[in-house]
Amino acid sequence: MKQKKLSSEQTREVSPEPEPERNKAPYKAALELELWKELEQEKFMKELDMKAEARMKQITIEWKKKEAEREEEARRQINEYNRLKEKMKLALKDLERRESHVLEEERKLQLSQEDLNRERARLTSDMRETSR
Repeated sequence: MKQKKLSSEQTREVSPEPEPERNKAPYKAALELELWKELEQEKFMKELDMKAEARMKQITIEWKKKEAEREEEARRQINEYNRLKEKMKLALKDLERRESHVLEEERKLQLSQEDLNRERARLTSDMRETSR
């Protein structure tokens, strides 16, 4: 068989290539470091998300507790308002009753005073007539 003479370009293709960069220790170390970094970032983000979720739950619980306290205080205030309103209604009725009673007593007093004035006038008139 006749061998063909290869050009230098062809010999480069055929000659054994040096070990690829991926197989060298520094590349592997850098790749492992990058993978470790990505895993750590994922763990950090998951932990951060868990902490944020826990904090949100805590804030929600605190908010609900404060909201319940505010609602309870509002109920107490409304009950106190209604109690005072009823007390004021009763006091108003009592005052109206008293006013009515005072007006009636004033009317009676005025009638009695008029009767006394008439009686005094009659007695004065009788005394004048008897003294003549």
